Amino acid sequence: LTSTFFRTDVEVLKEVEGHSGACAVICVALKNGIFAVANAGDTRAVLGRSDGSSKLLHELHKPDNPSEKARVQEAGGFVT
Repeated sequence: LTSTFFRTDVEVLKEVEGHSGACAVICVALKNGIFAVANAGDTRAVLGRSDGSSKLLHELHKPDNPSEKARVQEAGGFVT
């Protein structure tokens, strides 16, 4: 899923002038209650349960998250 997001981003940016922003989330239900989740941008993937509870299915990509800040900086970006 990660490589598909990157390839899609490259292809979309070939068609767009200037800067563009978007968000998306994909969730694939696999066998035995296992899910594969990928997200880009400010999105949330939440599993709703029949008992009314919920579970966030991924890590939020927020700059105040130390691992996210490090990832951005290691990729040559910056966080202000």
